[in-house]
Amino acid sequence: MTYLLFLYNIAISFASMYLCLTYLKLFRIEREKTFLCAAFLYLLYFIDIVVLYMVDFIPEFEETLAWLQTTAPYVYSSLSLAMLLCYRLVLSYAFDRPRPSREVAFWMCCLMATLVTWSIPSFAVSVFAEWVVSTILRVWVAASGVRMLARRPPCLQREPFLALALLLAVFVGCELADSCITLRGIGEGVYPLRRIPMEVLGIACLAAGFLYLKYRRILEMQAAEADLIPLVAQRYGLTRREEDMLRMMADGMTNRAIGEKEYISIGTVKTHAHNTYRKLGIAGRADLDAFLDRERKRISHPKPHDPFGF
Repeated sequence: MTYLLFLYNIAISFASMYLCLTYLKLFRIEREKTFLCAAFLYLLYFIDIVVLYMVDFIPEFEETLAWLQTTAPYVYSSLSLAMLLCYRLVLSYAFDRPRPSREVAFWMCCLMATLVTWSIPSFAVSVFAEWVVSTILRVWVAASGVRMLARRPPCLQREPFLALALLLAVFVGCELADSCITLRGIGEGVYPLRRIPMEVLGIACLAAGFLYLKYRRILEMQAAEADLIPLVAQRYGLTRREEDMLRMMADGMTNRAIGEKEYISIGTVKTHAHNTYRKLGIAGRADLDAFLDRERKRISHPKPHDPFGF
């Protein structure tokens, strides 16, 4: 059992650091704040698992941590608060929903309340007060996730939507189970650092990080092979006639050539072209090539708030 725990710690440590560095690299390339928040979250995972590893396998460190929790309880406890904040920031940036000023004030109030709980002399009372504040934040994060999923973006397909809903359900279930363990520990006078619900939640988030990276690679391969026009038509709601018009214009055909091929007048061609430009949000044919280049890049490298590319 000890060897399995050792291997588990090593595997989670390497996975967390790999994801941290990978998402940090994506942030440097694409400047998307979601990637920066994800990188910071995986860094917190790495720090947490290293601390647990040292507690499990280095007896001297356990004494040091016990002393640290007595003299400065905020040092390790702040990890969980930072993780909750990262969860909220990832949701906010991934769904492209700006945070209102009142939410910033809400988080600041909870932070101040947490600082107050750390100054309470009684261990049981301090842990219970901290649990109350953290529970409020957990409910807030879960409610934010439910609200964003309820306002399902048009580009979010059914399968990805179900995957995100499942991840949110895992988050809620693990947080509820962890709250029960915390309350029972308060009654017994113990507060274990390693708790199974949090381990499960961490593994689920690591898996989600790897799955997203795999999804990006699949999109890159599909973009290199797939026909771009149907994807653009689906995204922007083009009719079948407008999709055919877009394909012919992208191939460089003139209005006259399109009219002769489709047996329609040049005026009708211009009408269909105008409707197509309006739906695509461009001024005219001169902007078409640049627009298609942007769409090709977007599909092969989706933004977090457009996570499934269609």
